[in-house]
Amino acid sequence: MTNRPKDIGLADKLAANVRPDANGCLVWQAGRISTGYGKLNWNGHQMTAHRAAWESVNGPIPEGMFVRHKCDNRPCCNPDHLELGLHADNMRDMTDRGRQATGARLPQTRLTDDEVREIRRAVAGGELQRVVAARFGVTQGYVSTLVAHAYRKDVA
Repeated sequence: MTNRPKDIGLADKLAANVRPDANGCLVWQAGRISTGYGKLNWNGHQMTAHRAAWESVNGPIPEGMFVRHKCDNRPCCNPDHLELGLHADNMRDMTDRGRQATGARLPQTRLTDDEVREIRRAVAGGELQRVVAARFGVTQGYVSTLVAHAYRKDVA
């Protein structure tokens, strides 16, 4: 193990823990949090590596702002791949780039895509919504929203 001075600069600490990839990302090689973002300790505080990378180049992150990845690569610390934005911008990025879990990918989803199709076919074929709901263990109201395509719009 190499001994490093305790006063190593933030930029040096970042540079020592990233590796470039083919897309120009500087991928964090040290510890990560459960969501995939790099993590590091700096001045006694744990922070995410991409936020540290932003701050090392641009200074403090304004209150209420998020550091967003233009590359959609959570462990990336390349300041050229980062930009500031509001929470709404971050959520819009997630939706626009297909990173938001929908339908069967949501952990709370009870019905598979095939079951949703089967429910829609059954009701279209004349079965009562309450009968279909009982068969699938859901409420009649939920069947109604599925049939109206208000939920699970991604299922054709």
